[in-house]
Amino acid sequence: MSTSGKNAWIWVVVAAVVLVSPWPLLALARRPLAERHIVAIPVDESGRVSRVFGRAPHFVIVNLRTGDNHVIENPYQAVAHGAGLKCSRLLMDEHVGVAIAQEIGPEPYNNLTARGIAVYVGRPATVPDALSQLQRGVLALARGPTVHTHHGRELVGLPPVPSPPACPLPGPVPRGAPVAPPAAK
Repeated sequence: MSTSGKNAWIWVVVAAVVLVSPWPLLALARRPLAERHIVAIPVDESGRVSRVFGRAPHFVIVNLRTGDNHVIENPYQAVAHGAGLKCSRLLMDEHVGVAIAQEIGPEPYNNLTARGIAVYVGRPATVPDALSQLQRGVLALARGPTVHTHHGRELVGLPPVPSPPACPLPGPVPRGAPVAPPAAK
C-alpha cells in the first residue's frame, strides 16, 4: 500500500470517529469559558469568608493577574429555591475560573464544575487568607458537594424545607379499611 493510501485510511478512521462518537462535541461543550486567574470567594456582611456558598450575601471577585477586585451582591441570597444554582450562573457571568468555599451544595458544585470552574474547599477566615491558601496549595480541590441540598436556609431566616411525607407500608390497602391520620410528633 502506498503512503497516500495509508493516509487515506487514517482520514477515513478519523472521520468515522468524529461522525459517530459524541466525544469531540462533548469536549467542545465542556471547554471552560472561564479564566483560571479570576477567583470568586463568598463573603458575609462582615467581610469574612461565608460558611455558605449560594446564600452568601456577597462575592469578592479577584483577578490574580492584575490584582483588581470587586464585590458583587448576591441577589439570590433569600430566594426560596435554587439560590446555589442561580448564584453559580452569576459567577459564570463574571468569567470566574476558580471558586473558593467553606461549604458548597450539589447544585452550585455540579453547575460550576460542569463548566470547567474549579471549586476549592477549606476553612479560610478572610479573603486574603483564602487567596494565600489557594496559592500555597493548602485548599483542597472539591471532589463533590460538601453539604446536602437546602443547606443554609436557616442562616438567612428562611424556614427549613418540609420533610417528605412518610412512605406508606408496602402492599395494597384493603377496600373499606379505615385510614388513620398521621401520628403527631
